Amino acid sequence: MVQGLAVLCMVWLHLFDRQEGSLFMPILYLNRIPLSFYVAQLSDFCVMAFAFCTGFVHFKRYGESHYYRNRLKGLLRVLIDFWVILVIFTIVSMVVGNGNNIPGSASKWIQNALMIDNSYNGAWWYLYAYAGLILLSPFIGVLVKKTNTVALLFFAATVYVISYVLRFYVFLDGIILMKIGPFGMTLFEYLLGSIFCKENLFERIYTKWKQFNIIIRCSISIGLIVVLLLVRTLYLPNMIFAPASGIVIIILFVFWKKQKIIENFFLFIGKHSTNIWLTHMFFYLSIFPNLVYKAKEPVLIFLFMIGITLIVSIILQIVQNYIKRMAKLI
Repeated sequence: MVQGLAVLCMVWLHLFDRQEGSLFMPILYLNRIPLSFYVAQLSDFCVMAFAFCTGFVHFKRYGESHYYRNRLKGLLRVLIDFWVILVIFTIVSMVVGNGNNIPGSASKWIQNALMIDNSYNGAWWYLYAYAGLILLSPFIGVLVKKTNTVALLFFAATVYVISYVLRFYVFLDGIILMKIGPFGMTLFEYLLGSIFCKENLFERIYTKWKQFNIIIRCSISIGLIVVLLLVRTLYLPNMIFAPASGIVIIILFVFWKKQKIIENFFLFIGKHSTNIWLTHMFFYLSIFPNLVYKAKEPVLIFLFMIGITLIVSIILQIVQNYIKRMAKLI
């Protein structure tokens, strides 16, 4: 469900992380800033949420038999999803007359396929970071298990800050050097998930949380979301703070007593989250520029995008699951 929330926030972030309205017509404003921009600023925890979930689950399963083999199988399943999307959308791009950009050239296509480049789709940058975390997960698991949590958190935060500076303020020449910053930031977010699992922080925080009655809990939740919306947009509009606001949102989301229909909704979106993540940019940038913006109003644009990507994902999963069954991965 957290992954479902994360991918919805990713789509909103990429569509509306801008104050000017040339592509869409905002209806609601606050302090002369579109409300859609406030939500977009708060939605920048989306990548952090994916990494957090991965770190949490990996540590929970750390020590199980065939742990590493299962992680590698999981990575291969994601790569199959990715390669199917790459092949299909390369064909689509050529059919609609966009072949000069996708595939462009054979070398460009191969670099995208190997996650060296993400020129076809900017959201694909996270693939190599995810793959790196999978490959290093046994060693990270040992580190988390044997290291004092406070010391580990300090180390992870230091890596995060250095990686942020490298990513946004230091020009690094060379493919490997350019990927250090994004990977280091993702590593911190992955370690946060591992630490939450190791220290049973959800359970420990909820023990305190449930002591308040429902009215107070709702008031605190709404108050925190409003404060985060305002603070992240007006005072701390910087990606470096995404993990801090993201942790608050994830905790509130996990503690939210959801009705079954809401749980099923987020589980359904979560099931398609990988395909939505890997395809949504095609429908407003590279292959179909500004297509979803034809809906004009932010909520309608968002629903249009989710509708398109869900339909595409359902079709894609038929091909993806067939290949995975052939490879005996499901």
